[in-house]
Amino acid sequence: MLTDTELDELARAVAGLGDEDAGRLDGAVLELRHRRRAEAEVERIAALRAMSDFDAFEAALDVGQVLAADVHPIDKALQVLRDAGFVRGDGLKALYRAGWNDALRRYPDDGEAEFQQGRDRAIERLLMMERI
Repeated sequence: MLTDTELDELARAVAGLGDEDAGRLDGAVLELRHRRRAEAEVERIAALRAMSDFDAFEAALDVGQVLAADVHPIDKALQVLRDAGFVRGDGLKALYRAGWNDALRRYPDDGEAEFQQGRDRAIERLLMMERI
């Protein structure tokens, strides 16, 4: 944090800028703030993904306690869980299908039709377990 003297010197320097340089400075400050927010978001998601499931769930509960006028607390909690890597329903189905499809690419001689039937049955079993 700047001292009062440092802040005063900076304010004088900025006030002395011409219009073109002042505009460039505004753009540079906005870009820097945007970059810092993006980096902080990447770090936040990486920290969530490094957590155990229990810790990620606790983080979701913590953020769900915070009330905001524009976002329902449950939406915030669900976003934390998604950012931590939790998936359900269609997202889970897509990830599971992608895993099976990757295995099919690795082992192409296993009989594609039987393989796809097995994949679809496994996905349905997984989704049924999710509903319980």
